[in-house]
Amino acid sequence: MKKFRLFSMLAATLFMAGSAIAAYTQPLGGSIFPLTMVTQPVTNLSDAYNEMLGLINAQVAPLVGGAIIPPTAITAGSAITLNAGNSSQTVLLSAAGGSTVTLPAATGSGVVYHFIQTAAAPSAPHVIKVPNSTDFMIGNIETVDSAVVTGYIAANSGTVATNSDTITLSATTTGGLSAGSWIDMQDVAANTWSVHGITSSSGTAATPFSAAQ
Repeated sequence: MKKFRLFSMLAATLFMAGSAIAAYTQPLGGSIFPLTMVTQPVTNLSDAYNEMLGLINAQVAPLVGGAIIPPTAITAGSAITLNAGNSSQTVLLSAAGGSTVTLPAATGSGVVYHFIQTAAAPSAPHVIKVPNSTDFMIGNIETVDSAVVTGYIAANSGTVATNSDTITLSATTTGGLSAGSWIDMQDVAANTWSVHGITSSSGTAATPFSAAQ
């Protein structure tokens, strides 16, 4: 019965999304359903449903001016691996011992994640990283230390091995000192994550970016 309800929700959402996309893309000469439904293997209907919701939001939102399925907040805990079903969700960095967040592989899908630190100065760093040795980050993060604002740009040397692929908020010099720090990330192209954020630091500020993968 539970699987039947999930399948019914999946079918209903699929129909609704198809209608919305058709209405906004047909006048532009686009496909009435330009979705890639599954980007990674799923093991049950719940995973498939969440995967589809993220893809719908990522592809329909630019057409209708916002997500058609309201985003929700999830807690990263000590470790979490995100997928397309988490697109447009707010990921809360609240673990006292720090969180390790692994992004999905970047394909240009348009998925977006919003990270917000909700507790001050964890005892271990919050880390956001790519899942492989080929993905990297572009963009910048600003950190505030007292009245001084310092900006850091992700390293892009042209060599994958030295491109930035990890963000570390150490709760001191590289950010994550206080609650309210935030980072937005978007899958903008194959192997490419766009980054923008503002955080707080103490001591001598240092870049939160590194090539650790």
